[in-house]
Amino acid sequence: MSPSPFTTLDDLSTAGATGQTATPGADLLERARQGLHETVDRLSDAASPAIEGFEDTVAEANEALQSGAHEARVTAEQWTESLRQFVRDKPIVAVATALAIGVLVARIAR
Repeated sequence: MSPSPFTTLDDLSTAGATGQTATPGADLLERARQGLHETVDRLSDAASPAIEGFEDTVAEANEALQSGAHEARVTAEQWTESLRQFVRDKPIVAVATALAIGVLVARIAR
């Protein structure tokens, strides 16, 4: 049986281990594989700072959003307390104002 002109990855691994020389195509394939591996490593190293910077930006944005949400809750609580105090101090004015607003909304909704 004559040897096959095609080289498999198994042939490459056994050729290197036994000291046999692989075919020129196999050498080219191995150099291409090694070059691609090095390229992926370089791209990974280059992308790492950008990814870290993106993570920092996302963390800052999250912190800013949470701070804004907290401020909105505090403001809403202050307005609610202010409105409650107004109703306690001037209940007739508060009821009349609510009635007037209700009438206006009813007329607009028609």
